[in-house]
Amino acid sequence: MSSQLTRRHFGKCLAQGVMGVPLTRHLFLQAGSTAASAEPRSVTAILRGSVLRSPPRTNPPGGVWRYGLGFPFQLAPRKAAILCNIKGSRGNDFEEGTDVILFDDLAALHVEEAVPISRNHQEANPYTVPPGQTSIMVKYPVRGGFVPLGAKRRDGSPHPHAGTGFGVCDAEAWPLVGN
Repeated sequence: MSSQLTRRHFGKCLAQGVMGVPLTRHLFLQAGSTAASAEPRSVTAILRGSVLRSPPRTNPPGGVWRYGLGFPFQLAPRKAAILCNIKGSRGNDFEEGTDVILFDDLAALHVEEAVPISRNHQEANPYTVPPGQTSIMVKYPVRGGFVPLGAKRRDGSPHPHAGTGFGVCDAEAWPLVGN
């Protein structure tokens, strides 16, 4: 079996993994490896494993951050990533931001290699009474996407962002006091 992974096969395997059906490691093995020797694992087993239960490496001293939702996606034929939101300790729906972890093997998810993508910050909020009081801008999970390499515009010309990715996240203003 080829170690290259098509977008359709990757999506099917992710859907199976979410439903608890074993997802074999051969999806991310290096070229030349044999899939038969790979042990079956599932996406749900990975997310419940010890790696993503570790606190993010940017956890502040005394902080109680932990990874919450994960959004996996394929980057290249043998490279994938998982966008992981960070739950904070302030309360329900109070997120701290998002990290991305790149990997080429399901067993190679390492929190130490996580790259911070978004973090909360404070700024003046024009919608407070009176206007301009400082709020915490809470960053919710980033969802990723990309413009495929070789993408063209409707007129047939090359798309200027072909081969690049992007992330989108929601932010909500939380008061500094009272919640």
